[in-house]
Amino acid sequence: MVEIISETQRKALDMMSVARQILFHELHCPEERTLELAEGVDRLALAFEFVENPLGKVPLCPNCECFCLETFADGSFKCLSCDHQWA
Repeated sequence: MVEIISETQRKALDMMSVARQILFHELHCPEERTLELAEGVDRLALAFEFVENPLGKVPLCPNCECFCLETFADGSFKCLSCDHQWA
């Protein structure tokens, strides 16, 4: 069987799955709402952004290959997963 989804799309779907698990846990444990909830929302938003535009250029972190990135006006990036910065 031919795989019609790219490896990068697979990573996005995996990230969405992890985000869903984080959100499910955090929403059902209101006394424990913490940084994990914000992290889950960020991961989910970025993963959806990629999946909605799979042919667009998606920069990956050269350190951990995550695509959860903060983009700065000077064109540099910061990985939201490992805090690695690059241009």
